[in-house]
Amino acid sequence: LFEDNARRIDRMDVAAGSLVKALIMELERRRTYLRLHEPEAGAHRVGYTLAQGDRRQVLRLARALGFANATDTTLEVGDA
Repeated sequence: LFEDNARRIDRMDVAAGSLVKALIMELERRRTYLRLHEPEAGAHRVGYTLAQGDRRQVLRLARALGFANATDTTLEVGDA
C-alpha cells in the first residue's frame, strides 16, 4: 500500500503531493489507511478509497492541513 501510494503521489504536483503525503503519514499514526487512485500527471486532486480506519479522521485532518476540498472519495489541494 505504501509503495503504491508513493508512486501515485510522485505523479502529482510537487506541493500538492507533499500535502497528501503529510496527510497520509498523520493518518497512519492514527491507524487509518488510504489507497490512493491514479492521479493525472501534475494533478492537485487525487481520488482515494479508505482501506482501514475512521473516515472522519480523513476529513478532519484534511481540513486542518488546509486542503481546498476533501470528500469521502477525493482530496484536492488548491493551486497556490
